[in-house]
Amino acid sequence: MDVYAAFKGMDTFRGAIFLTNSGKRTFYQFFYIALFAFILTIIWEFFLDGLVHHLFNIHYHEDTIEKWQHVLTLTVFVILGLTISYILAMKKSSGQEQAEQQLNLMSEIVSNMTEGVSLARASDDTFVYTNRKYEQMFGYERGELLGKHVSILNLGFEDSLDRKVSKITACLNETGEWEGELENIKNDGTHFWVYAHISTFVHKEYGEVSLSVESDITARKRAEEELRSFSQKLVETQEAERKRIALELHDSLGQNLTVINNEIQRSIKVCKAGTECEHNLGMVSRMVVQSLDEVRSISYDLRPPHLDQFGLKKTIATLIERNSQSSGITLKKKLDFVDGDVPDISQITIYRIIQEGLNNIVKHSSASEASVELVVLNSKVHLKISDDGRGFELNHDESKGQGIQGMSERVKILKGSFDISSEKGNGVEIKVVLPIS
Repeated sequence: MDVYAAFKGMDTFRGAIFLTNSGKRTFYQFFYIALFAFILTIIWEFFLDGLVHHLFNIHYHEDTIEKWQHVLTLTVFVILGLTISYILAMKKSSGQEQAEQQLNLMSEIVSNMTEGVSLARASDDTFVYTNRKYEQMFGYERGELLGKHVSILNLGFEDSLDRKVSKITACLNETGEWEGELENIKNDGTHFWVYAHISTFVHKEYGEVSLSVESDITARKRAEEELRSFSQKLVETQEAERKRIALELHDSLGQNLTVINNEIQRSIKVCKAGTECEHNLGMVSRMVVQSLDEVRSISYDLRPPHLDQFGLKKTIATLIERNSQSSGITLKKKLDFVDGDVPDISQITIYRIIQEGLNNIVKHSSASEASVELVVLNSKVHLKISDDGRGFELNHDESKGQGIQGMSERVKILKGSFDISSEKGNGVEIKVVLPIS
């Protein structure tokens, strides 16, 4: 139901309704009106008319039959006039009664909605209406919030509340409405989450008011937090397994391939120069060296050793240089020293996002130049990856690929923000903001 329309309707009906009992007359009441008109006409014809003639010395002869004819004629006209008045009154009262019924229906609907509804006066930010659900949601008795300042529901929050209120106010001033998630406080001090839809309009009695319709989403937020925590542990487990496999590849398979190649080289020295033995062993040696390079590359991609040995900044710089050399794309970089400020889980997330972003640039962008910027500002890590490639439409399948979704999910797990912008022919820009703490 459109609650805003309901409140506007209720305000309109209030202006049109006044206390009246008309419209409830019965057939007997109408009969009494006709009888009253008949008696009034008799009094006029037989008493008042003669008195008027006597006072003004008017004399004329009129027999009894003519008098009764006058009585009946006047009675008909009086009844006709009263009947017309009655019909008009009935129509007016019927419209008023329908308005009253509609008002009562709207009032019952709003009072019994499953969402909390409140109305606050803009001039002093005090509540002028709250339905039962709203009071129950915040833990107050019936009517207890009326006249109180709206800040009573937001006490005890950090200064970020001021920024939130400023954002909501700016949106209301610009568009007349705002919707989003809010963290509020109950009467007993319990914090809980609501999804609110706030709009403004001018009320006949209260002037400019803000109408808020709120739903308790605490259970949903709790489930989301549990899912986020689980996803974070899953990522941490995945990274630990990547690290283990990378070490196994480097220390076990890599070492074995190195030993095999050394033995082949020793055997080559035994063979005579130019023989088939030397040729075959040389070919095998080259294949072993190629396999060793691939193992090292896979191991590096799984878990770059530089990340643990030299830190995030140098690891990212190495990654950028490797991609630039292998692709021929000019890759510019601007990297703050972030190693000591960023938690381990955030460091690996940043590395994976840059890794995937550069991989997409090399494989799909057809770019000649790209850049990576990583800075720390206001206790947040700001990452931007951009290129001058062919770009794509954001509603295209390319924007929904697993790589981009994977980056977005990693950022979401850490309560960060992920934004991608692109137009066909104008490259791609990815912006990521992660909280440090």
